[in-house]
Amino acid sequence: MFRLSGLLSKLLLMSLLSASFLAAAEEKKLLIIDSQAGEPYEEAKIGMLQELSTQGFITGKNLVVTHHNSQNKTGLTKRWLRLETPNKYNVIFVNGTIATSAAMKWGYGGREKFVFASVTDPVGIGVIHELGKPPFGNFTGVPYGVPIAERLRFLLQVLPDAKVIGLIHTDMPQSSIYVDRLKVTLRQPEFANLKVIFHKIPFINTDKGHIRMAQLTSAAATALHAKVDLFMTPSDQFGITKAFSAAIKNASSKPLMGLSKDEVKKWGAHFALYPRQDLAGRKAGKIIAGLLNGEAFDKQIPDYALGEYAINIKSAQKSGITFPDDILKDKNIVIFEDD
Repeated sequence: MFRLSGLLSKLLLMSLLSASFLAAAEEKKLLIIDSQAGEPYEEAKIGMLQELSTQGFITGKNLVVTHHNSQNKTGLTKRWLRLETPNKYNVIFVNGTIATSAAMKWGYGGREKFVFASVTDPVGIGVIHELGKPPFGNFTGVPYGVPIAERLRFLLQVLPDAKVIGLIHTDMPQSSIYVDRLKVTLRQPEFANLKVIFHKIPFINTDKGHIRMAQLTSAAATALHAKVDLFMTPSDQFGITKAFSAAIKNASSKPLMGLSKDEVKKWGAHFALYPRQDLAGRKAGKIIAGLLNGEAFDKQIPDYALGEYAINIKSAQKSGITFPDDILKDKNIVIFEDD
């Protein structure tokens, strides 16, 4: 019995060691670098981790996650990459235009596998050649926003007589890229009757910077009021804040087309086609899961996630806006009735 017990003990120990070895072999490592804290990055990151959990990759169990914030600084992103890549992560998730652009300059064409999200124009910054096509290098992922052409089509559905749009934007890289893409899209024949008046303000990255930017936005909206038929939220961090919406609302009675759910639901925008960052995160999570499961990188196609159309009845009524019947009856459009 003593020998048998000893043998059983050895077998049990070998089994435990084997299980421990297999668990270690199956454990995957994910590095996350956010451009900065807050939205739109947080929702995308949460959605990505939720999708990984659904796919069987659970943080603290078989997935080791390391997270850093680059504070919108290219140099800090590169520093995190320089410090962390010796740890041999299976995938690096870069969340935001600045983090992704810095990662591209640091490691494009290398051995690391990068998946991006919350990037305004991944084609424009050079990490991919084309959306909807296999990635050429070692970057793939989900861009931020919605296709500009779709946004303009919805605008013309809601306001068919609109001719001139006011776009007040910061000088942030993602906003400048969006402006360039918008100018290209406006050349399409279906938008021949649309004109955009652009007005740039500085991005002030201080504790009270949003107050000064709101003042500049309000002044610009006042100056543009008589020249435009509506205002449109830009694609930058300040544009999707309550301060921006309030600045437009206080300076002008013209309609505002938002680019986030909160704008149209709570902050005074009248209608919007906005990205679903939770779905963008989920889509990025599926790409990462595929890579962790050993799928080929060129099978992970970069493309947009689904967006959501919305209108706000009460804010529109207060501004004297009447939505067309086809908009009110469209079951694909979310209708908010909050003040």
